[in-house]
Amino acid sequence: MTNKPLETFPVLPLRDIVVFPHMIVPLFVGREKSVKALEEVMKDDKRILLSSQIDPSIDEPHTDGIYQVGVLANVLQQTGHKVVLLDTSQKIKEKELNKKVVWDSKRFPVKNYWTEFKKIDILIELGTSLRPTHLDQFKASGKNKKVIKYQCGNNYVIDMERVLFAKDPKSKIESSYFRGNVDEVWYVPQQGHQNHDYYRILNGLEDDKVFAVPFIWDPMFIDQACESYGKDAVKSGTQSGSPIYLKPASDRPLNICIYEPNMNVVKYALLPLLIAEEFKRGGGNIGLVNMMMGSRILKNDYFKSILYNLDLVNPGDTNLRTFGRKPVVETLANHADIVVSHQWENPLNYAYLDCLYLQYPLVHNADMIQDAGYYYPECDLKTASAQLKKAADSHGDNLESYNEQSEEVLTRYTVYNEKLVQTYKELLDNLIEGKNKHKLSHKYNWKTNLYK
Repeated sequence: MTNKPLETFPVLPLRDIVVFPHMIVPLFVGREKSVKALEEVMKDDKRILLSSQIDPSIDEPHTDGIYQVGVLANVLQQTGHKVVLLDTSQKIKEKELNKKVVWDSKRFPVKNYWTEFKKIDILIELGTSLRPTHLDQFKASGKNKKVIKYQCGNNYVIDMERVLFAKDPKSKIESSYFRGNVDEVWYVPQQGHQNHDYYRILNGLEDDKVFAVPFIWDPMFIDQACESYGKDAVKSGTQSGSPIYLKPASDRPLNICIYEPNMNVVKYALLPLLIAEEFKRGGGNIGLVNMMMGSRILKNDYFKSILYNLDLVNPGDTNLRTFGRKPVVETLANHADIVVSHQWENPLNYAYLDCLYLQYPLVHNADMIQDAGYYYPECDLKTASAQLKKAADSHGDNLESYNEQSEEVLTRYTVYNEKLVQTYKELLDNLIEGKNKHKLSHKYNWKTNLYK
C-alpha cells in the first residue's frame, strides 16, 4: 500500500468574513502575500484555502493566528480593473522602454499610447501628457470614454512661479488645463486647500467633479535600490561602517541632511538651516550640513548674505556640503544622520515616507504624518530645534518604538491597505456607471487616509 503525496494549497487569510462550503462571495484582496497567492491560483487554475484570522487587526498573521479549519475554494473570476501603463512618446519602442524602466516590467509593462488608446476605457492623465486634440481623439475612439486628470503637485504654486519668476520663458509650455476634455480632476489631499477651486474653474467642471483622493505610496523602488546597491554600498554612511539605519549619538557631531530640492518656494532649504542654527546655539553638536541641490542657490549673493548671519555655516566653511538629486537610498546612506525638513503649506511629501521606511530620524512639519518622526507645527522653529535635540539624544535608544510607529503610519498609504484599494475601485466604478457620489474633498481623514 502506497501513501499518496500530500497536496498543498495557497492560503488566503480572511479578516472579516467566514466562508462556508457552496458559498459564492466577493473577496477584496489587498495584502501583498494574498495578492501573490491569488495570482498563483489564477495562473494554474488551482484551488485556494480560505480560512479566517483569529485577530482581524493583524496585517501579517502567523500560522497560530489563523483558524485551522477552512474551505477549499475555486476562484471563479478575478474582478477589478486591468491597469496599463502608457507612454506618449512615438520615438521610443516598447522593448527599449521596458528595458529602461526602474520597476518590474514583467509585472507592470509599458505600452505605447498610440497603439493602445482605443482599448482603454478610462485614461488617467498624470499632469499634462497629452494635447487637447489627442484627448478629443481618445474620446471619439469609443463609447463612454472617460478622462481623469490626476494632479500630484501644487499646480497653483508652480503656475504662479512660472509667471512671476519667468520660469521656462523659452520653452513651449502647453496649457495645464483643457476645458471640455476632462471628466474628473483628482488631486492628492495635501494640495486641496490651495488648488481645489483653481482646478475646478480652469477645467470648467462642477464642484463634485473635482476632489481629493487618498494618497498612495509604495516602497517597491526603495527595496529594489537596496538590492541593487548591495549591503556594502548601503552601509557606506557618513561614518565608516555605519549602517543605513543610523543611530545618532550625543557624544559626536551630527551630520544634518537637508532634503529639500530648492526647486520652488514650497521646498526651500532656508528654514531647515535655521532649525539647525537654533539647535547649535542651544549647545547642539553639528558636524556636516549636507544640502540637496544646494550648489545653485549658493551662487546667489543674497542667499550667501543670509548665511553670513549664521553661526552654523558660511559660504567658505568646509562643513557645508551640497549634493545632487540621487536615489533616496544612496543619498541618505552617504549624507545623513538626521533629516531636517520644512515644506511650506505642504502637509505631506512622499520623500518623508521614504525616510521613515528606511528608519531614519526625520524632523518635519508635515501635518498628515504628525504621528510619525519628530514633528513640529508649521514654522515653529523652537519646537523643531527641541525635536532635533530629542532625536540626537535618544533616537538610538527608542529605535524599535520609532520604527513601529513609522510602520503603522506607512501602512495607511500602501496598496496593501485593503480599504484604500476598495476606495479607488469605487471611484472608478462610479465614473464608469455615471454615478454622482463623490463630493469627497471635505470628508478626508488624514489619520486613516480614507473618507468618512
